[in-house]
Amino acid sequence: MSEYLPQENVQASQTPSLQSSTSSSKRKMLYLVLALLLVLVMILGALVGIILLRSKSDSDAENDETAVSQTEITTDEEEGVRVEEEGVQNEEDDTDDEQPPQDNNQVGDETGQDTDKDEFDMTSLWPTYDNATYKFKLKYPKGLMPDEQNIDSSTLEVAFEAGDLLAFTVWVKQGGQLDNNLQLMIAIQCSQSVSMADASYGGYTYRKALDEPDEQCLQQLGITRDQPFASFGRVIGSSTYLMLRNDGLIDEQLEAVLGSIEYY
Repeated sequence: MSEYLPQENVQASQTPSLQSSTSSSKRKMLYLVLALLLVLVMILGALVGIILLRSKSDSDAENDETAVSQTEITTDEEEGVRVEEEGVQNEEDDTDDEQPPQDNNQVGDETGQDTDKDEFDMTSLWPTYDNATYKFKLKYPKGLMPDEQNIDSSTLEVAFEAGDLLAFTVWVKQGGQLDNNLQLMIAIQCSQSVSMADASYGGYTYRKALDEPDEQCLQQLGITRDQPFASFGRVIGSSTYLMLRNDGLIDEQLEAVLGSIEYY
């Protein structure tokens, strides 16, 4: 019967089927487009995330470089300050070095006393022994007492002592030879030899006799010497000699006593 249906009815029956097929195709295309868009969005999101991470990494690196630069600048500034301080200190040291030397010979006070300790004369506080008979005087350490006696008709002895301590002895001897008298003055039973030489004190030249004893002899006698046994002498008149023997003075005191002798 359908073979004899009008053409319009056949076309009308086929139209809904075509429309349904077309609608299905459109939906598939829409889904495909949405899927593509979703993929693009995901790719774009991933790209944005990568860019943000890289930007953050670059920012952290820049911050680290900035911190390092600031640290280096601070260190350089501190070094510069230290260099400047050292330069100032060196300039001060140079200034101190360039100061003119002080005059050690300046008068220390209105009395005219010399305040330089190196130039202090210890004998300025010592008492004076004055012998008007033989016209000489000398200074001796405080605490000593001079004891005069004639040990024979030609020899005046002045012993400078403090109690039992004998510091030095002065002889004024007439006659004989100076060198022999000096050797006699220091001769003891342990003397092995005596050497002679010239020495200058206080602007005067003296003969010096130095005893060289037998050390074994000294030990046997129980004698201990803290300094060499020596005597000094010079001519002060016709066959008259002033002689001094060191019995217990230290070298500095001995030189001060010899340097203090004056003749008039």
